[in-house]
This record gives sequence, C-alpha cells and structure tokens, in this order.
Amino acid sequence: MEWLGDVTGLACSLFFVWYGVRATAASYFAGSLSIKTLIFPEWWMLAPTPMCFLLVAVEFIFRMRLLAQAEREPRADAVSAS
Repeated sequence: MEWLGDVTGLACSLFFVWYGVRATAASYFAGSLSIKTLIFPEWWMLAPTPMCFLLVAVEFIFRMRLLAQAEREPRADAVSAS
C-alpha cells in the first residue's frame, strides 16, 4: 500500500508540474495581468506552482528509494504501541 501511495503521489505531483508549467507559460505568452492593489504579471503568481510540485515529486522519489532499500517488515514508526 505504501508503494501504491508513493507511486500515485508521484504521478499526481508530476501531473501538477506539467499543468503548472502550461498555465504559467500560457499566462506569460498572453501577457495576462493581475490587477488588484498592485499590478504585475499573472505568471509571477503561477511560477512557484510547478517548482513546488517538482519538490513534492522529488520527496516521493526519496520515499520510494528508502522503501526499496528497507527490509520487508513493518517499520517501527508505522506500528502502534498498543
């Protein structure tokens, strides 16, 4: 189940990286502006999205690497004391 959760999380994270890059690029090329108190390009707000989800994807890769190297037994942090 942990592998399934990690692979699903990695796939979702990579999807959001792809989607975030597309949304940021579309905003950049369209020249969209965010007009509130300050006026600035909309892509500035969208740019952190793919970077953050890329970091989440890297975290899932680290989790899967540790899972692959671990012994096949319940982890100490995953077992309740009761």
